[in-house]
Amino acid sequence: MKFLFFTLASFSKFPSYKRSVGMGQALALMGHDVFIAARDCEENRQRLKQEAPDCNPVWVDAQNPFREAWQKLRAVYRLRPDVVYSPSFSIRNLAYCGFLLPRETKRVIEFCELYSVYLYSRPSLFWKINEKIACVENTHVLCASKSLESHFSEKMGEWNLKRPICYLPYAYPSYLTKPLKSVHGRRRILLMASLWRGYGVYDVLEAFCMVRGKSKEIELDILGNGPERESVIEWISRHGLSDVIHIHGFVSEDRLNEYFSSADVFVSPMHDTVQDRMRCPSKLYYYIPYGKPIVTCRIGDPYDTLGDYGFYYKPTDVADMAKAMQEGLDRCDSFRFPDGFIERHSWFARAMSFLRWIADKTA
Repeated sequence: MKFLFFTLASFSKFPSYKRSVGMGQALALMGHDVFIAARDCEENRQRLKQEAPDCNPVWVDAQNPFREAWQKLRAVYRLRPDVVYSPSFSIRNLAYCGFLLPRETKRVIEFCELYSVYLYSRPSLFWKINEKIACVENTHVLCASKSLESHFSEKMGEWNLKRPICYLPYAYPSYLTKPLKSVHGRRRILLMASLWRGYGVYDVLEAFCMVRGKSKEIELDILGNGPERESVIEWISRHGLSDVIHIHGFVSEDRLNEYFSSADVFVSPMHDTVQDRMRCPSKLYYYIPYGKPIVTCRIGDPYDTLGDYGFYYKPTDVADMAKAMQEGLDRCDSFRFPDGFIERHSWFARAMSFLRWIADKTA
């Protein structure tokens, strides 16, 4: 089969690209023809070369959204793919242009979050209308979380639409499958997250302080950037923790293995909101191949994925998070996922599921 994946912007600014290069590379290794349309910039050229070397890049000029859409439309007609895959519904990815695409081409739209429930997504009616149009224009709907799958299955009934729906979360890339031997002396907790107040970074900082009150031989690594970066650094300095809490900022994909291999416990904060229940935290799947305890909540995709093998705390309960962190530290040397668990969350496994779904004419 021939696949054409759309992406947006530079990859570091649009995490959903991970599906395109991760699943795209897996499909290419299976013998399929895979094309990835991406903004022509140095970062994307390097990332595609590293993460999807067996895929064919289709470089687009992204200075103007309509020009980018036109270039992608031309690519569709030049390549005539069996499947066009879009990780988001936007003008740049041919939103509102479904009628222009070849009728024989299967069009897949991915929902990884539900913008109509975001507090900053106002008016929400606009996003609700967009979600419906996205389902009308595309022939297949892929949901990155079970909650999204349930939501859109219900909506399909309300809208009197019949579209095959597939639950397919994110996964880990092949270059994270060979953890390095850790040589550090202290126990390390790791958080990779965008540094926004609502994403739980301050809860993690406070919980870490509680755990460190019992044992001084632990450190915290924080990977990621965001608007709270300077405030987080100031918080760390004010509490005299600059020697044990390390802010690494954006870490390139080729260095993640180094940091993850040194971690004894991973943290994936969640909140008991519709927004968090709907989304699929892609970083959770980056943690899985290291076989270490993951501290998170019994909410949405993390609980659906980890089941009895997660280390859970009550949302917004910092003391309970600290308790889960400590339990993870106590068990990190003996902790093991069951046989086959890690492999089930690879991009290769996701690609196999995707192929079965997209080829099923009765789905």
